[in-house]
Amino acid sequence: MAIQVVQQPGAISFAGDPIIAKVKTTLTGKTFLRVKLKCDVTVFRNSEEHTYSEPYSFEVAADGIAEFNVGSTIQTALARYIIQTANNGEMEQTMYAAKFKLTYKEAYIEGMTEIEEEEITSEEKEDMTNTNKKIDELVEQRNSILSEYAGGNKLVSQLIDLALLANGMLKGEALSQFIKRSVQMIG
Repeated sequence: MAIQVVQQPGAISFAGDPIIAKVKTTLTGKTFLRVKLKCDVTVFRNSEEHTYSEPYSFEVAADGIAEFNVGSTIQTALARYIIQTANNGEMEQTMYAAKFKLTYKEAYIEGMTEIEEEEITSEEKEDMTNTNKKIDELVEQRNSILSEYAGGNKLVSQLIDLALLANGMLKGEALSQFIKRSVQMIG
């Protein structure tokens, strides 16, 4: 699944003009294909931050484009956090800054299940589970082969013990066996 942003709003309009975002999806042949958008708005006032968020969901047109007007979300966020003060009978409004972030996802219906971008179907999930089991079995098999080889090979045992000795971890009986093997290998 891939979404291409065709038109991203660049500025916030205070005049009530629509704030349009357009996206195009390359996904085709799906039932009830739509694009979900989440509009997160942050209003800044002095050292305060206030957030507001709304989700949208629009069906994709025949050309693969979905068009969103996020103006009402942004204007709602602004209206909630504008300071209004009365000064000699006049209303004064103060607001310092606002920014918004748009997040897009594709969604479609498969059978009776809604699938969103980055979600996987039950068949894919079962396949991943089986693959992970097979990987675990192969890792266990490899470790078993390596352990068996190392157990029967004096040189591998000697290298392991040498590493343990270098780190001060070879003591007691294991140290005695290491010294005995070393003498045998040299002689």
